Amino acid sequence: LMIQQQSILSRRTSTTLRKGIMNPLDNLPSYIRQSTTKREIMDEETARIVVLYVHKFFDDVEADITNSVNLRNQIRNWLVELKHHRSQEPLAVSTKKAMAGIVGRYCRDGGWLSEDDHTKLLNTFRPRIEAWSTKALSDEDTDRLVQYLRKNAATSMTKSRNLLATMIMLSAGLRIGQIVGLKVEDVIATGQILTVKPTLQKTYRQGKSRKDIPMSVNIGGVAIGEAVAWYEKNRKESAYYFHNLAGEEMSSAYYRQLFGKIEERLGFTISAHSCRHTAGTRIAQRVSIVAAANILDHTDIRTTQRYVSFENAASESIIANSFAET
Repeated sequence: LMIQQQSILSRRTSTTLRKGIMNPLDNLPSYIRQSTTKREIMDEETARIVVLYVHKFFDDVEADITNSVNLRNQIRNWLVELKHHRSQEPLAVSTKKAMAGIVGRYCRDGGWLSEDDHTKLLNTFRPRIEAWSTKALSDEDTDRLVQYLRKNAATSMTKSRNLLATMIMLSAGLRIGQIVGLKVEDVIATGQILTVKPTLQKTYRQGKSRKDIPMSVNIGGVAIGEAVAWYEKNRKESAYYFHNLAGEEMSSAYYRQLFGKIEERLGFTISAHSCRHTAGTRIAQRVSIVAAANILDHTDIRTTQRYVSFENAASESIIANSFAET
């Protein structure tokens, strides 16, 4: 990593600077080796991101650092105009804020950007807080989605697989990566409970989670138990619970394309994440926020708060009451 950074530095063209100020990139290799608040030194992924964003800024902008305000405005204007490389679509505000934090923090620590201007830069790209309940599917759209999946596919195996996978996302809030990663031993149907053990997808949280979904949970006129029985009758021998027709692991791209086609056909916004938002909203409206955070695998309770309407009364039943029971 250090050799790669030195190579990048040696290939860089000179940056326009006020006389007497060092090249802002001269101390980048040593900067990424400094201690952080969480670790003694930056981990490799953090260092890679710092190098990427800092270099991109100084490569894209003729940085004439005359004062802190000037530099702050250059970073802000660069981020405002920046687009995705391939699509040329504007970057999300949250992405701009992350990049402003990295580039701004590096410039602040180098002495070129004041603490006050760094704060103002971050505030420029503060994401608008939007309740995730606004992204959840309505009851009507949820029912239409389930009925569509029940009827539209080439084979019974495909129909039953897509139906059950989506119902689990809608009721327990699993991410698409967790769905396709489920192994046979991670899905256990015992009596009146379907237990699902998805792998946690955060690098700082290892292991598996556990979701207990009552078989009686009914979505769009279909009970979870009915969906499980239908799929178990059609699935093949495979290490993966949800598999393709050859018995191999599914891909996340398959479900993204599937939901894209359904969106065009049914006329409302649908994605794997809107299924998670639907589950999160229903769960958070019926239980304590601590219980909801645990079910949704949130490490920060402030994330769960984006699902919550505080005027709703809490209930001790969780997934069972999130949808009507048969």
